Amino acid sequence: MAAEDDKRDGDGAGYSQFACIGSGFSAIGLGATLKRWYGIDDVRFFEKHSQLGGTWFVNQYPGVQQAPL
Repeated sequence: MAAEDDKRDGDGAGYSQFACIGSGFSAIGLGATLKRWYGIDDVRFFEKHSQLGGTWFVNQYPGVQQAPL
């Protein structure tokens, strides 16, 4: 818990090494790349919707289905 407390300033607001606005496919790929190639796991994603997915989450296309695997 002490490490988490070190990331907070006097207002109680936290900070991260990287911030990503949006959580679509590219943002998720960015997070995976930062962790895998650079060992950075301190990434914070900001999304206005309740779930990840960006455009694919927001735009529900009627009749579109995933092909069976």
